[in-house]
Amino acid sequence: MSEPFNIVKNETNVSEPLNIVPKTENRGFIYIASNTAFEMLSILKGGCTMNPKNRIGSYLTGCPPGLEPSQDIQFIGLWETDSTNIEDLKEYEEHLFERLEKFRLQRKRPFDSEWFKFKDMSITDVIDMIRRFMNTRPWVIREVSVDEVKSLNISNSERKGLNKKYRKNLKYIKNSDCRNRMLDRLQEPIINGIAMFMEIS
Repeated sequence: MSEPFNIVKNETNVSEPLNIVPKTENRGFIYIASNTAFEMLSILKGGCTMNPKNRIGSYLTGCPPGLEPSQDIQFIGLWETDSTNIEDLKEYEEHLFERLEKFRLQRKRPFDSEWFKFKDMSITDVIDMIRRFMNTRPWVIREVSVDEVKSLNISNSERKGLNKKYRKNLKYIKNSDCRNRMLDRLQEPIINGIAMFMEIS
């Protein structure tokens, strides 16, 4: 997979390290992502997220582990924006998608895909083009550094761990009646507490 690119600062860049879940203000991120197999075809996914770590983890459910070339979706570009809500972030995402409109892959309905195929372009040229666009947007605070992107992408040790069977997974209750009885026992004190509160009120 191509190496994520280095941080490029603009007038609004800040030098503080990235805090994925800030205690005071949670900013949104715009990303591009791909995997080794898709990069060979110059195919990338664009998107936005308020939590990059959770987002990259969610993609693993659709990627069988251990394949060669790897099918694991990884960030290859990530930008911190000034948005603090999903509405603004979606608007910023749309700016990127409009810039890449002619490369957008489509299904049955127009604009129902966040995937882009850059025919006759190398993955390096694609990344450079997107970088130039993103790093001139007034709402981009900074381009996230190589090390920070790597820390968000799944590591080799984490990937190996996906193949292990953990005890908690083996204790899954398969019988729905048993699950419902256990759920009733767990919920009973909470339901009784709510009922008592409503009677007092």
